[in-house]
Amino acid sequence: MKVVFDASVVLAILKEELGGDVGEKYLPNALIPIVNFAEVASCLGRENPPRSSLERSVRLFEKHVVPLDIKTSFEAGFIAGKTKHLGLSLGNRVCLTYGMVNKLLVYTAEKRWKEVDLPVEVRMIREFIPFPCFSGTRRKQQEPPYFLGGFLEQILTRCDHFYSLSCMAA
Repeated sequence: MKVVFDASVVLAILKEELGGDVGEKYLPNALIPIVNFAEVASCLGRENPPRSSLERSVRLFEKHVVPLDIKTSFEAGFIAGKTKHLGLSLGNRVCLTYGMVNKLLVYTAEKRWKEVDLPVEVRMIREFIPFPCFSGTRRKQQEPPYFLGGFLEQILTRCDHFYSLSCMAA
């Protein structure tokens, strides 16, 4: 059965965060809306890593990327008012509505999605992390499964810090 991944799941896999193992388990059946794929690339690219390192990281998920259709686009706009109190981004709403329109299970690390009142099933990859952007402790103390390079690894850490601050402000 196909499932939908939010950007937070892809980042958890790449950075070996808690819950990334859940994402790895469902990766063979995962669909990633193009907007969420762009969010992953944006997060990884915030501090200008070498282009080749960024491409190497995101291309691992390229075959899972799905285009955004008109119905999903409309629904993402339509639910903006219903979800305003949760502060969901466009990418969040696209992911949720892609799952809703296609009747697919959605995986995320964003705890606030538990409060979404939409006809879509959402599952958390990590129930106990207070904010979706905190990396917490790495689940393994070994090298990441994908070659990221030392420079990109430093950027991922900084990106985590940036997202932590933006989540706390939201």
